[in-house]
Amino acid sequence: DRPGVPEPHLAFYYGKYFKKCLTPKAFGVENSAELVKLVKDVVAWDEDKVLTATLKRSPDDDISYFVKLTEEIRRERQRRLDAGDETARLKITQGALNPPAPLQSRGQGGKG
Repeated sequence: DRPGVPEPHLAFYYGKYFKKCLTPKAFGVENSAELVKLVKDVVAWDEDKVLTATLKRSPDDDISYFVKLTEEIRRERQRRLDAGDETARLKITQGALNPPAPLQSRGQGGKG
């Protein structure tokens, strides 16, 4: 088993699993280090620059924990925005949220 994803391989694995190119600017950041800061409650870079899970939950755990965590962070971000802190605003583009385009068939229709 691998402990996580090495930094140079992050874009490759993102493309492999999500079927689209990883573009940090689509998430409003400049690089993968800043991108990981957006999800710091779940993953982080270790001392060897390997992306590892920081959240100690198993796949069998109830999804409600993740919903509560997400809502707690959303409320904190909204509180900061209400107080005038524009750095709390997410700058994720619509393109980052779109599903990947379906693969086109090769058009090798049969004869007859």
